[in-house]
Amino acid sequence: MVKITGGIIKLFSTDDGINATTGSLSPIVEVTGGYIEISVGTGDTDAIDSNGTYVQTGGFVVSMSALSGGMGGALDTDGSVSITGGTFIGIGSSERVPSSSGNNRSTGSIALSLSPGNYVVKDQSGQIIMNFTTSTYTYSRLFITSDQLKQGTTYTLYRGESSVKTWTQT
Repeated sequence: MVKITGGIIKLFSTDDGINATTGSLSPIVEVTGGYIEISVGTGDTDAIDSNGTYVQTGGFVVSMSALSGGMGGALDTDGSVSITGGTFIGIGSSERVPSSSGNNRSTGSIALSLSPGNYVVKDQSGQIIMNFTTSTYTYSRLFITSDQLKQGTTYTLYRGESSVKTWTQT
């Protein structure tokens, strides 16, 4: 059982970054607050791996996997995924979109090229909604699940001053 309630966590791993595995309790990764940035290298590696469930009710998670094989990625679970608060940004090469509920809205899986650098998401009025930095690798998929995204609003992802992707939240 891994429970993160606050603070700042930045980690790089050559294997799974955060991993809840079987034991005497049902495996769960639970995030209720804080800033978590996870980057894992290539291979069969997962940034977050729960052999049970993933639950997020708050916090800001940037999860990056340079997966080159296997079944994982930014978020790999054997059970359910519930993201009802906060922001989860999944970046990788084979990202599945987790189910979400509550007030969160998901972008769905977006195919694009994310090279290392700083990114911002702005709404249609130009206000910055969120920002994140990618690490060493170039990634090809992105999904964002956040209570900051509003249905019917148009958002643009920027790298520096360059527009990378624009979408209208459904």
